[in-house]
Amino acid sequence: FDLEPGAEDALIPLFNRVFDGETIRQDAVRIETGGITSYWDIVLSPLYEKESVVGLLNVSIDATERVDAERRLKDTMVRLEESESMLRSVIENARHFAIYRVQIDASNPYLGKVVLASPSIKELTGVDDPYNFEQWFANLHPDDLPRVLEANRRAFEEHTPYNQPARFFNHKENRWRWVHTISNPGFDGEGRLTHFDGMVIDLTEQKVAEQALQETLSTLEQRVEERTQEAEQRRKIAESLRDILR
Repeated sequence: FDLEPGAEDALIPLFNRVFDGETIRQDAVRIETGGITSYWDIVLSPLYEKESVVGLLNVSIDATERVDAERRLKDTMVRLEESESMLRSVIENARHFAIYRVQIDASNPYLGKVVLASPSIKELTGVDDPYNFEQWFANLHPDDLPRVLEANRRAFEEHTPYNQPARFFNHKENRWRWVHTISNPGFDGEGRLTHFDGMVIDLTEQKVAEQALQETLSTLEQRVEERTQEAEQRRKIAESLRDILR
């Protein structure tokens, strides 16, 4: 204890047990001395002379780095679990948008395999199985399909982001839905493309509002034109009346 002042409280109870004839094996025994905390894996064994304990053998291995690493790992796992819990909540409760991950799969005709998808993607794209990547393209509007296929091919082959609006037919709702899909490529430590992380955003109400606004503007333009024609007609009548009066 001259070498480790302050360690008495941790060690003396163990020594007493050994002097009573017990062999002790303990991992990560906490020792604090001189304001420094360390951890030790220890084995304490009694030494006998005839049948009397006359001393003890102390074998100690410094475990401080391991304990610190285990603590960091535990903290990391806790934060990771919290992050995963938050991510699961976002994914499961998504409304009017969806989050997904598509892994690279060269055997798939569309080059990808869905490994994560919000349930809301079924409503947005009209698919029955969001983990079937082929279905994502089945309900596309014929006018949008070539553009989407080309953008998908370019993203996978050139490792570039995907960013496209498109219309999908929702059979349950019996209507076309507008969505905007944005995804970014992900790479492994060696720079190889491994996946795309993306989001699908519902634009249906926005497009409906834009269409209604456009129809309103067209109606207003038509009314303005009609009023302009009426005003011009009244002007011509007024001029004719003035000519008659003259």
